[in-house]
Amino acid sequence: MEKELKNHSTGNRIKELRKANKLTHKELAGKLGISTRTLQMWESGKNLSFIPKMSKLADFFGVSITDLFDLPGPKGMDKIKESEGLKKIKIVFSNSQETEFLVNDLTQDELTGIFSQFYDGRLMVIRNFYANPKNVNYIIVDDFEEYNEEVEE
Repeated sequence: MEKELKNHSTGNRIKELRKANKLTHKELAGKLGISTRTLQMWESGKNLSFIPKMSKLADFFGVSITDLFDLPGPKGMDKIKESEGLKKIKIVFSNSQETEFLVNDLTQDELTGIFSQFYDGRLMVIRNFYANPKNVNYIIVDDFEEYNEEVEE
């Protein structure tokens, strides 16, 4: 019974993440290279035989495996993060895509260098960048230009 409850909880977490990212079963299944039926079984907790794809699923949603399974982190982790000077930041792109992660204290140029690598797996150049310089915790990228490198043969 306990295993069934744990599977159901994990399935609900996958469903929450899918809905939060405004994806249909078909869209997410296509991005992960699985069938829609398999994804539906994961979400219902009936079949969680996706261990080999667990990392890919967590990466897709930009969460850790711990977050994917909604497990508590190590005790005192928040205090460690604060003492190391890490800050949680959220990036919101003009197409409503969002991502969150932890960073050290960085200059605006350093942050721009990091953020220029986000946008659907492609490089982008940030033209308008807003951040609170004292405590960077929310960043809005309201305009971007895709950058496509041509590969020389």
